[in-house]
Amino acid sequence: MKRRFALPLVLWMLMLLVLGLPPRDVATAGLGWTLESTGFPGMYTSLAIDSNGYHHISAFSADHLVYVYQDGAGWHNITVDTADNVVGAGTSLVLDGDDYPHVCYRSGNNLKYAYQDAGGWHTEFATTESGAEGTYCSLALDNTGYPHISFTDHLVTSPDGHLKYIYKDATGWHLESVAGSGEYTSIALDSNGYPHISFRAWNTSTGYRLEYAVKDASGWHTTPLVTSTVSSIFLVLDNDDYPRISYYSNDLKYAYEDAGGWHIEAVDTEGQTGDFSSLALDSSDRPHISYYDWTNHDLRYAFRDASGWHTATVDSTGDVGRYTAIALDNSGLPRISYLDFSHSQVKIAYAAAVPVLTITKEGTGSGAVSSTPPGIACGLTCTAEFSTGTVVTLTTTADPGSAFGGWSGDPDCADGQVTMSADRTCTASFITFRVYLPLTLRDSAAGLGAEALK
Repeated sequence: MKRRFALPLVLWMLMLLVLGLPPRDVATAGLGWTLESTGFPGMYTSLAIDSNGYHHISAFSADHLVYVYQDGAGWHNITVDTADNVVGAGTSLVLDGDDYPHVCYRSGNNLKYAYQDAGGWHTEFATTESGAEGTYCSLALDNTGYPHISFTDHLVTSPDGHLKYIYKDATGWHLESVAGSGEYTSIALDSNGYPHISFRAWNTSTGYRLEYAVKDASGWHTTPLVTSTVSSIFLVLDNDDYPRISYYSNDLKYAYEDAGGWHIEAVDTEGQTGDFSSLALDSSDRPHISYYDWTNHDLRYAFRDASGWHTATVDSTGDVGRYTAIALDNSGLPRISYLDFSHSQVKIAYAAAVPVLTITKEGTGSGAVSSTPPGIACGLTCTAEFSTGTVVTLTTTADPGSAFGGWSGDPDCADGQVTMSADRTCTASFITFRVYLPLTLRDSAAGLGAEALK
């Protein structure tokens, strides 16, 4: 493993810091969003994007496990399993190297696993214990395509259930107990194939808390992180196999480990927000989080860059944003699946970078440039975002002694009207000119005049 184990518990707890100022709430978080309904109902959505950029979603609908997917012909819906009265609760979906879907889910009082191959869909019971309940399952595939699943076994005496880990290999399924309690599990495999699990644990003396477990050659190691009522926990590993965790604790929080230990950050503290969180990292390990705002019943999105956290409302039409799942496309842009509760449908939010218009000025003269719709006021504001497809009309105002000389830069700038289908840079040329006035000279004695040009 690339990561190294943390320090003893006392030092861990001393290094738990709540860092950072409240995030900036920006209108688009640098992105433009397109909202689309799949046309199908579903809760507990889990999202993956295939190699062609199409969406695949597992969901719980009408007490059944359903699979909603997209291709060139549109959206499709398949009922995968109807074997029990409660089939498909708490789904987790992953695509294999051939873009086939694999799903773990609860079926009655059991954990089940479904996958598709060239022969169609296959379902099987994953648990090897009779009646072990597969609540809060989370799925990862190893390099050979075998499933690894974390889940909660509620059919035990612990108030919060036993945390279990089960995996499959060529010889069948193998089950392990990880911790005495554990809900809201989330699993990831590191570069050596070892499992990492984040979860909510119960302790009779401290109550609920966020914990993190990792397995290596010597067995399981568990670290308590935050003593609080937490839920909606989601774990991913960064490029160095360090864990990153989003979770809900009245607000949206973010926990991560690095060489200096563990750090805790508040991401969004406006109202009661952060439930149903889902986390993805881009190629530079920048976190992207989708989540639900209970106060306003909106779908929200947050990302972090070198300047800090940025948050945005993605969808606010009706009650939207429960059961979010986030994935990044090949360009590192987020896509989010979620429930439109008002219309009982699964929706997808697509993000695209908002085109940026940049104005530069050249020449010996001076002047200002403004835009319709507003955004550019250069002078002061020479860069602005405009929604894709917006037609921007640029107006120049030359200073005294100057004149506007024309546009250059992007070819679309030539007539001073730009269509924002991509980033544009337009250069305004301002020139200076001299005014020549006639000058009359008079001979005071002769009363004669002479006219000359100067």
